[in-house]
Amino acid sequence: MDVPKIVEEIDKLPNVYSYEYLNMCTSGGAEYIKEQIEEKGFERIVVAA
Repeated sequence: MDVPKIVEEIDKLPNVYSYEYLNMCTSGGAEYIKEQIEEKGFERIVVAA
């Protein structure tokens, strides 16, 4: 899969934020998710691995 291309295409959708993070299932990834929720005020998230 061409993950950078997927992120690029998803970013074109309204009210959607996408980001490629190699190790999202680590404590660093969890902290990143928490920061983004607080910073951007997300009501829902989807994590794909």
